[in-house]
Amino acid sequence: MNRLEHPHELQAHEFMSGDLILWYDQHENKPLPVPGVVIRQESPDSVLIKARVEGAMREVHVNSKELINR
Repeated sequence: MNRLEHPHELQAHEFMSGDLILWYDQHENKPLPVPGVVIRQESPDSVLIKARVEGAMREVHVNSKELINR
């Protein structure tokens, strides 16, 4: 079975350690684009990333649906 056979079925995206990503952090009700790097994917929905948040490099757990590969 492949995507062409089932075009409406969403495939879970897997992130690999070291992937460059873009994440949108909510700041004063505005989404701000934040570049980061994947540390590891902990489950299909949870990814640990390293990104600059509030002026400091931090590790942040985010939903995989909130990430875009760069």
